Amino acid sequence: MKKEFEEIRKSKYFKYIVAFGIIKKVILLLLFISLVFSCSGSDDENGVSLRIVNRDAVTLSVIQVAFVGYEFKNLNIAPGEEKTFSQLTIPSGTKNVNIDITFRCTIANQVFTRSISKDFDNQTTVWIADPDPNDTTPMNCWPARID
Repeated sequence: MKKEFEEIRKSKYFKYIVAFGIIKKVILLLLFISLVFSCSGSDDENGVSLRIVNRDAVTLSVIQVAFVGYEFKNLNIAPGEEKTFSQLTIPSGTKNVNIDITFRCTIANQVFTRSISKDFDNQTTVWIADPDPNDTTPMNCWPARID
């Protein structure tokens, strides 16, 4: 029996069978590891994002955005522009988050802050708009609509 086993072991087919078995086990192991890592994280790993869109508030530019541990200064989100702040973590929770938005009005260079409360999801958007976009007269510094 020992002699027969030695002959089989020396056969080139035996080497292919063993190699195939090892490769198959390595592939299965890699698939298992990738499955474990892909299912182990939560959806919030990359955080949430906040998108500020200055749709058509012609006289306003967003110069600062602040909320729960974040403060983005020296911005210039002009009418028709937008900016996204990504990979944000909100430790106190994503419900009812107060966002302070500071504006600069091009009329008389006034600066003022308004607040809005939002529930964050993967991407939360704050829209800033002219309250009456069909009006042909330019809007004043305020009121602007914030949604």
